[in-house]
Amino acid sequence: DEVSGKHFGAQFSYEKDGLAAYLNYIGGKDDDSVADNEVFGHQVDLTATYAVSDALGLGLNTTIKNISPEQGDNTSWFGAALYANYAFDDLFTLGFRGEYINDNDGLILGLPDNSITSITLSGNFKIDNLTLIPEIRLDSSSEDGFVDEDGNATGSTTSLIFAAVYAF
Repeated sequence: DEVSGKHFGAQFSYEKDGLAAYLNYIGGKDDDSVADNEVFGHQVDLTATYAVSDALGLGLNTTIKNISPEQGDNTSWFGAALYANYAFDDLFTLGFRGEYINDNDGLILGLPDNSITSITLSGNFKIDNLTLIPEIRLDSSSEDGFVDEDGNATGSTTSLIFAAVYAF
């Protein structure tokens, strides 16, 4: 670890009747590269899933991180994601994820007053122990926080990803 000092983590969980929820915390010294100014970080995260039926599942993930230097102003960022998965049959599941990140202090991309919205659509094709996962994702930033194929700053980007997972 590059930072002297350690982090403390804790988790509380709840599961009942198709609902699973996990409240997580991690905190500790984040940075000691600035002389005489220790920086501490605290992050709280909630992850929850709910099985509406055998085919439909919903999810929520939300987190906030606060950076607290001994000297200077506190900074933070916040994010939330909503998920939906629908299994059409044993061979194909379609997933949708919508995400929002508020980064007014510029901690993630280095751009103050920035927010990011992302939409992802993914499929899961199961063939015995092999799962094929094509995914398309659109990211949009309120500031020009991405770089296009010509190296220019832009406010959005689209990604097409393909994964193959084999379970032994």
